[in-house]
Amino acid sequence: IETGSLSSKIDTSKKPYVAGFSMGGMAALHIGADYNKRIDKCGALSPGKSFYLGDGNWGFYNYASDIYFSSNDDALVYLSAGAAEADFSNIKGAFVDTINMYESGIKVNNADKITKFIAPESWGGHGWDLAQMEIFMFLHKASYNRLPTNELVEMVCSQPYPSASQVPTIVTDPTKEHT
Repeated sequence: IETGSLSSKIDTSKKPYVAGFSMGGMAALHIGADYNKRIDKCGALSPGKSFYLGDGNWGFYNYASDIYFSSNDDALVYLSAGAAEADFSNIKGAFVDTINMYESGIKVNNADKITKFIAPESWGGHGWDLAQMEIFMFLHKASYNRLPTNELVEMVCSQPYPSASQVPTIVTDPTKEHT
């Protein structure tokens, strides 16, 4: 991607963002920390629980002192979870507990890079309704360096899904680029 050899349509003048929801959120943190020279903005949206579980505990990072994200001035580590989310044991607040744990580890070396957001209960549990709002929040913060209002998020994310005629066609020939 960085060399432009993958596609001429990718703007290589800017660093890529990485974000994910649930297990993808945990993976995004892992990628953001491991590739902190390439990725400035990382979003963990209702992330799964294994990135950092406290010093000396098993996780991708066993010690907070080993966690480094980008040191660039505009770097961002975005952590979000929904107040209504419950884990597999049906423990409400488990995802909030997870991002609080992650924040405690990440802030050791990256305190000024963290933005944390707890979504209101009205945004729902661990599913698509919450995920799309968390994605919008992260992209807005990463692009404009400020969080949107909850009202804006709800308005944008309540729009109907595009019809089949509005969805781009899937390119099955890997030698052709999607337009």
